[in-house]
Amino acid sequence: VYGPDSGHGPILCPLHAVVGLPCPACGLTRAFCAIVRLDWKQAIAYNALCIPLIILFITATVVAFYELASGNTCRFYKRYLYSTPLAKACGTLVVGYHVIRVGFWLCDGYLVVGYWKTSWTYHLYYWLAGT
Repeated sequence: VYGPDSGHGPILCPLHAVVGLPCPACGLTRAFCAIVRLDWKQAIAYNALCIPLIILFITATVVAFYELASGNTCRFYKRYLYSTPLAKACGTLVVGYHVIRVGFWLCDGYLVVGYWKTSWTYHLYYWLAGT
């Protein structure tokens, strides 16, 4: 199983690479790799949003198989999953979690060491400055 936390690979997140800030999805690849290894504690440490996403993926798979097997469409997702209140609640959850997470990283210094100093912009600045 691919383990991105086993080494230092390239930065694939455009926001992290260019600006030096984490996006709300930063850590999700490592979190899903930890879930594959059944390391739930480490998965939550990488990004706690992996739990609702894995539940969504499993539910969507079950619903898709049910619809294929029965030939009927489930009506609940038209009413609930495509609703504006649910979209607003999910957006608020993601933004709130991200703001709190970045706030903790700012306080303990990880935002500077783990994100800003590993960005392309940081390295380009120091390359151009000659230091």
